Amino acid sequence: MEVPKMASLGTTLLALASVLLHSARCQGIMGKGKDSLPLKFTHHLYNASIFENSAPRTYVETPVKMGIEVTDVFWEIKYNVVSGDDDRLFQAEEVKVGDFCFLRIKTRSSNSAQLNREVRDSYTLTVAATENTFDFQAKTKVFVQVLDTNDLKPLFYPASYNHAIREDSPLQSSVVRVSATDADIGSNAQFYYSFTSRADPFVVDPFTGTVSLVRKLNHTRTDRYDLTVLAEDRTKKISGVKKFGNVARVTINVQKMAMSSPVITPTPKPTVSTDGKITINVHVEAGAKPVESLVIVGGDPHKCFEVIPLGVQGTDFQVISTKRINWSQSPFGLNMSLQAKDRSFPSLLSPAAHIHIPAYHYTPLAFLEDTYILPLSEFSPPKSHVVKVSVTPVAYNVTFSIKNNPDSTKFKINPKTGIIITTETFDYERKDRYEFDVVANHGEAETHIVVEIMDENDNSPQFTHTSYQATLDENSPVGSSVVKVFAIDKDTGKNGFVTYTMASLGPLPFIIDPFTGVISTSEHLDYELMKRRYHLRVWASDSGKPFSQVSECPVTITLNNMNDNMPLFERVGCNTTVPQDVPVGHTIAELSAIDVDELQQLRYVFESGNELQVFSIDPVSGSITLKQPIPLRASSFDLRVVATDGKHLSEASLVRVTVTNRGDEATLVCQETGIFKQLTDKLIESIKPMLTSQEEDIFSDVHITNRHSPKFDSSIPGSIDLIEDHPLNSSIIQFKATDTDTGFNSKLVYAISSGNEDGCFSIDVFSGDLQLVCPLDRESKEFYILNVTVYDLGIPQTSAWKFIAVNVMDVNDNPPVFDQPRYVVRVPENTEQDSIIFTAQAIDPDVDTSGNVQYSLLTSTDMFRIDELTGEVTVTGALDRETSPRHDLKIEAKDQAKPGPQLFSVVDLVVVLQDINDNPPKFVPKVYKIKVPEDVPVGTLLVWVEGVDLDLGSGGIVTYNLKNTEGGIFRLDASTGALILERELDFERRPIYNLTVRAVDHGLPRSLSSSCFVEIQVLDVNENLNRPVFSEFAYEAGVMEDAAVGTSVVMLTASDKDPGRDGVVRYHIHEGSGLGVFTIDEETGKRHCDLALFVAVGWIC
Repeated sequence: MEVPKMASLGTTLLALASVLLHSARCQGIMGKGKDSLPLKFTHHLYNASIFENSAPRTYVETPVKMGIEVTDVFWEIKYNVVSGDDDRLFQAEEVKVGDFCFLRIKTRSSNSAQLNREVRDSYTLTVAATENTFDFQAKTKVFVQVLDTNDLKPLFYPASYNHAIREDSPLQSSVVRVSATDADIGSNAQFYYSFTSRADPFVVDPFTGTVSLVRKLNHTRTDRYDLTVLAEDRTKKISGVKKFGNVARVTINVQKMAMSSPVITPTPKPTVSTDGKITINVHVEAGAKPVESLVIVGGDPHKCFEVIPLGVQGTDFQVISTKRINWSQSPFGLNMSLQAKDRSFPSLLSPAAHIHIPAYHYTPLAFLEDTYILPLSEFSPPKSHVVKVSVTPVAYNVTFSIKNNPDSTKFKINPKTGIIITTETFDYERKDRYEFDVVANHGEAETHIVVEIMDENDNSPQFTHTSYQATLDENSPVGSSVVKVFAIDKDTGKNGFVTYTMASLGPLPFIIDPFTGVISTSEHLDYELMKRRYHLRVWASDSGKPFSQVSECPVTITLNNMNDNMPLFERVGCNTTVPQDVPVGHTIAELSAIDVDELQQLRYVFESGNELQVFSIDPVSGSITLKQPIPLRASSFDLRVVATDGKHLSEASLVRVTVTNRGDEATLVCQETGIFKQLTDKLIESIKPMLTSQEEDIFSDVHITNRHSPKFDSSIPGSIDLIEDHPLNSSIIQFKATDTDTGFNSKLVYAISSGNEDGCFSIDVFSGDLQLVCPLDRESKEFYILNVTVYDLGIPQTSAWKFIAVNVMDVNDNPPVFDQPRYVVRVPENTEQDSIIFTAQAIDPDVDTSGNVQYSLLTSTDMFRIDELTGEVTVTGALDRETSPRHDLKIEAKDQAKPGPQLFSVVDLVVVLQDINDNPPKFVPKVYKIKVPEDVPVGTLLVWVEGVDLDLGSGGIVTYNLKNTEGGIFRLDASTGALILERELDFERRPIYNLTVRAVDHGLPRSLSSSCFVEIQVLDVNENLNRPVFSEFAYEAGVMEDAAVGTSVVMLTASDKDPGRDGVVRYHIHEGSGLGVFTIDEETGKRHCDLALFVAVGWIC
């Protein structure tokens, strides 16, 4: 009873104090303006909230107290909503507790005053406070936030889904995503997706709505799935309201596919190293069965590539080049086709993947010159060097050939060196230009060869006639043209410019014009006094270099005897006596005359003295005879006889005939003239020219006849030593020969007649300088026997030859060479240590130490070693395909040349390990830790456990089993490792589960297994949906100022509608002026204070 009395006494005292204070305030107010009224709210703006759909007369809640401090006990304050409530949803009321007048706002009592957050979620109210006693006023604003309540269900849009999926779709594939929305906010908008019934082989993600595949599909077994997905409100579910939500229909059609074959994806792209080795990484997606192999099905005609594994799972491969690729055979690259094969029976093949491999680092062969224009002397004998054609880039193996045409028959090319030589002699006058084509590698490159034959003075002038005959009348004027000789020289220029000269040594009455060839007289000719026939030797000479060519032609000139001489009697002044009785016909005298011209028969006639016709004269013989008896009275006769040649008359020869007595003997005496002797001398003179001509012939032969053969200088050695790196186009030795003839008969040319089949040697045609024109290679040919022939240019041509042996001396010019740029060897992964898996062999054709090869491994490895002498590669460590399915080694082969630099080569060795079943399945991670809210729906996929078995084939196929399903709460798919929730979880019942999953492979001869652990932590979900509610809005109590510590002041009561522990209420002092002065029992709510205290929505004063 003491406590009420004390409270009543306190109230009385408080009222008295208020009256006194009110009087003082009234006096103060009267002296002040209206604007300084003491009535005012604690805040200009208050934040308040209220749940939508609240029942009528529901108060808004605020974290701070709303209202006015009452400073005058006589104040009576009223609150009204004056604006911001157009819908008339709210009303204000006042609650006075102690010295504070609380502002409380509630919904009106009308059922139509329903709040709907989805329509309007906030209101700003203006509240006016009026004090009626003193007519004080004040205003404030209250911002009312309409809070969401879980009044709406999740809604699907669209409400049905139709989707097609291939039956070979991989596990974990997302099939379709359903989508629902909840117009509520916050936790009220949260919902889960789930199937209304088991939907194997699909699961739906409760959070995203993604429907995924957890088992392989089979169109034959099921070609359509009709699923129902529920979007269930999470909060309602927690509160015990089941399946508060909407559903969507999902139809999944399984597309029939041919049995899924492996697929090569993406399209592989080749890469190439600087030394031309090609590598192609290939990934194969497995189909229905695991991938067994990858094979090259096209585009590798020369077997230059090999397929090796890249990864441990058997789905990644490398296609590598192991041989040198002759890009000249494929200048546009290679079009390779790859195909993967799986382990089905019969095996399924992937679609062929086509890969274009460009001709990396390949430059098409090209000759150094598009057209070779080459001069060649027509003196060049057969097998003369013409040119060495070359290509760029320098290819590993090039073959040269000449395309046949009429011009190419005179040439020959060495197919390896590209050196062109002649096969026949040339004649500029017949053909001065030869054109043909040379090709490399059967047409990969082509060049044009033009050989221009240089005119040499190889033709002597040729007379148009083998001999010339001419006649000339004697007494022709000096300078008369007798005959014109003409010679033609087929050469050109000075070599064909012909001049003429007389070859006769003695003086001749003729001269020849050196340019025209006209022979004319140089002096007076007399048939009777000079030679009647002249035999001339005419030379035709050209003006060529180094010697002129000369030819000779005989010219015979015969003098015509002209009738320019009178007959002459051999005897003149004849005196003869005849008796009177000389008979008729008696020869008196015989006269003879000689005509030097000897052109006509002389005739004799009496000029005078025979008028009586006593005598007659034979006109031919000149015999005078008695024609008739001598008259008796006649004593003598003077007969004048003349001889005539028809043109000229001789002087008269007098024959005196004296008649004597009968019986006397006849006599005759004449004077000799000597004309016969003169005639004999002239005859002898006419014979001399023939003898002279024979002498001249003997003399001329010395200049035009090739009498001697060439001879080599005896100082030329029979053999020489030549190092194989002798500089090109440098002199080796000079051949010298001599010929004692003159002119072209002594002009010499040189040629290599035999022993130069590869064309590496060339000799200068004129100087005899022997040169090296292509690189020597002792390893290909270490000995040459060259037959050097020297020819003169005489007619007929003569020659001499000499053999010279060339010994090619070795230098260290060859590195050791492997027959492939890369090797691949396959060995089982359980190969024992010290086993020989490969023998490297590099060939060095050099001799002695330059050809000795030593091997070493450039790759740092503990798994292999190589014998430096034999090249045997040996296993030195434990091999494991699953750790490293292949080992890439680099092997160096180095020669041991001393002195000088050592040469080496490097080759790649790829050791591919073949699989055996030596690995159990391995889980990564070993322990799966997952957190699952306790309210997730049944059928949720919790985790994929995956055991990886790096073995191939059946040794890599894994199945799973769960050792303990925890009473059927969990289910593990044996083939996929999908762990699915089968029953609901409850954090309060069991917060943690530890599961053991075992994975077993199917390897032979025995299977291997391993285990992993799944730790499932069940996350507690806040099921505390309701807040504690105090039984009163405000509590009022009093306490004596001298009350002992621990004095009970007031008892608070609050209730919570949540069941179980969530409904247990705990009390604590939140804020207020008594904070730290008073305490409250957290379980009973008993309080020790007399100051204002706010707990939840309860006020204590």
